[in-house]
Amino acid sequence: SQHGQAVPGSCVMVTQEGTRPLLVEIQALVDQSHGNPRRLTVGLEAQRLAMLLAVLHRHAGVVCFDQDVFVNAVGGVKITEPAADLAVLLSITSSLKNKALPSKLVVFGEVGLAGEIRPAPRGQERLKEAAKLGFTRAMIPEANKPKHAIAGIEVIAVRRVEEAVERLRDEDVAVADQGREVAIEQRQQQCLDVRAVDVGVRHDDQLAVAQTGKIRAVFRTMRIDAQRHGNVVDLVVGKQAPGFDFPGVEH
Repeated sequence: SQHGQAVPGSCVMVTQEGTRPLLVEIQALVDQSHGNPRRLTVGLEAQRLAMLLAVLHRHAGVVCFDQDVFVNAVGGVKITEPAADLAVLLSITSSLKNKALPSKLVVFGEVGLAGEIRPAPRGQERLKEAAKLGFTRAMIPEANKPKHAIAGIEVIAVRRVEEAVERLRDEDVAVADQGREVAIEQRQQQCLDVRAVDVGVRHDDQLAVAQTGKIRAVFRTMRIDAQRHGNVVDLVVGKQAPGFDFPGVEH
């Protein structure tokens, strides 16, 4: 993907080009229809899109009958295998809800008319290729779940279409909760900073008062000493009589 950040309607899938796994971005645009809704695909089977929209409506409650739906396989890639089904459905849902899918997520899996998600061939190789390219999460069919964990990638195994859509909703809630927690922590830190500044100011005030008291005590001592030596000096705090030069005191 060439996006600087996650955008709605974009989903990365792992397809097979011969025996080699290949990562392809699937883009979907769902927009309000003005007249007869259009269904257009580039790089994917057009007839299969109509079937997937019916499955999405029947089993996940996602309604697109009054929307124009455009789906594109980026880069001019031609995808004929049904393992692209799940990626197509998630990209459509993402565009319709205007919610970006989680970053670093890859998807693959065939979708049946009953809403089940069927396994794709060479699932292990697809996951290893995604992990090698830096993806950290993969939503895949339950039957493709590896017996041993693959380093660097978290596997989200799903059995049905509604389960996959629900997992995305849970991700949105988790992200929102995380955002609220971060905001609360920031406010708490701001309060602590304000309190620290307030304590510092009060401490500085106390030091200033103490310093003023010391200066006054010095002045009183100097007046007493001057009186004892017969030199009466008219002193008040912050002033001195003409003819006497005390450091730090204005005339």
